[in-house]
Amino acid sequence: MRDFSYEEINNMSEETAKQVLRDEMLDRANKRAEEERRKEEAKDSLDQFFGQKRKSGLLTPTKTL
Repeated sequence: MRDFSYEEINNMSEETAKQVLRDEMLDRANKRAEEERRKEEAKDSLDQFFGQKRKSGLLTPTKTL
């Protein structure tokens, strides 16, 4: 998304300025959703990794002294 200067926005029609704002809001929402999706994938990947280690017996609790 292109950044607009204050002067450029001032010179836009109201409808164009609203469309630019809608586009910017949509772009930000999409970026947030993508970041959340990546976090969820990373969490799932870690859960799967440690789940496999637990099943194979490589991840066992150690006794504390």
